[in-house]
Amino acid sequence: MISNKTISAIEVSVFLAKNAKYRNITTDEMSSQLGISVSYLEYILKALKLGGIVAASKGPGGGYHIQGRASDITVWEVAQVFEATLDASFTELDNPNHAPSAYEFGLQAVIRDELEASTLADFVNSELREPSPLEDAGGRFRLKPLSMPMLPKAANSVFQWHTVI
Repeated sequence: MISNKTISAIEVSVFLAKNAKYRNITTDEMSSQLGISVSYLEYILKALKLGGIVAASKGPGGGYHIQGRASDITVWEVAQVFEATLDASFTELDNPNHAPSAYEFGLQAVIRDELEASTLADFVNSELREPSPLEDAGGRFRLKPLSMPMLPKAANSVFQWHTVI
């Protein structure tokens, strides 16, 4: 199955592919736009950088950008950075307690085929994460909207009493 870490990495990669065409994106900007903490984002970006998905620039105007074209990077390549595949566990087949079942291999094959068929460019024009009904209703706590403040229709000082009377 796909972990939350992998889903976050895919969201980050799509965000970079969408927004970093002409400039680098900072972690602070990504954090505020995606709702991911800066420390977790740096952990994800470090792994994506080691995986060859993103590149970083230091200094003024620095930040992160996709390494290469978004149409050349499949979602499976991003997922492989964080997901251990069953193919890698063939060496453990000597131990029958750790042998994956045919169902697990079949499920992984379906997931892999779907993710290999999609590139980051496929997601650039579509929304990866749709807002939840709670976000549409005014936030997580469903607070009532604040009423407009009333301005008093009285005099501010004794010198304005003549306008009220």
